[in-house]
Amino acid sequence: MKITFPETDKSLKPSGKRKGRGKRRSARKVVPESEEFSDSLHQQDSGDVLASFFRWLFFPSFDELSVGLMSYLIALTLIFLPEFWKFIADFWNDKPLYLLVIGILYFRMASMSIYHVFADVPKDAATKRQLAVFAAICCIFGGILGGYQLIATGPNSLLQLFGAWIMLQGLVLTMLLKFEYIDEKSFSDRDTPFLGAIFNFGIITLLYFVLSSIFELHVIDVFSICVAYAASFSTFICNQISPMQDQKRELSDRKDQSAHIA
Repeated sequence: MKITFPETDKSLKPSGKRKGRGKRRSARKVVPESEEFSDSLHQQDSGDVLASFFRWLFFPSFDELSVGLMSYLIALTLIFLPEFWKFIADFWNDKPLYLLVIGILYFRMASMSIYHVFADVPKDAATKRQLAVFAAICCIFGGILGGYQLIATGPNSLLQLFGAWIMLQGLVLTMLLKFEYIDEKSFSDRDTPFLGAIFNFGIITLLYFVLSSIFELHVIDVFSICVAYAASFSTFICNQISPMQDQKRELSDRKDQSAHIA
């Protein structure tokens, strides 16, 4: 008896799914959880409005304008409020070496930040990291000390609520700085339009003298409120003043990126 087998379709090719899947799995890049968390903090354009709001609320995105305003604010405070010298000296227990090191570091950060505000030059990763850490320290110092002062002795409930916000923001930034999540990714590459920079320097100067002379707030309260403006509101105000310049810069950046990819 002759046994016949059913004909098979020769057009069908054996699939190598297992082999292909294995290759794809091995080619995947494993991203550490710390890097995923760090990248999620620095996402600027997110479709989730609520997530963007909470990111802005507790983790401000620093740029050259906000850091330049903080450096200018420290100079204003040291010049026009001499008691700030005493506050800093008492905070560091009158140790001249610490004060000298702080003075040198401040001069370096101030000159670097002001230079980048008014000069459209590229910033390397080390520069962005240093400016981001400097801005975070200013927010932590003003947020925790100034926030506590506003909560304890604030003239009204609105300022007390504001103090609670900046104090909580300072605590969050302290944890992020401790675990090294404040890095070059925390600093925006955005160049500041000249008109927007001048307008913001005028706003923070006016705000400073109104709070210190008219409302007669404590020196650390004045400092903390102005730092909060620089960190959380200055870039928005700048975008409203110079929207066309900002759009032109974004368009040129996109063209440069596409040319680089091509």
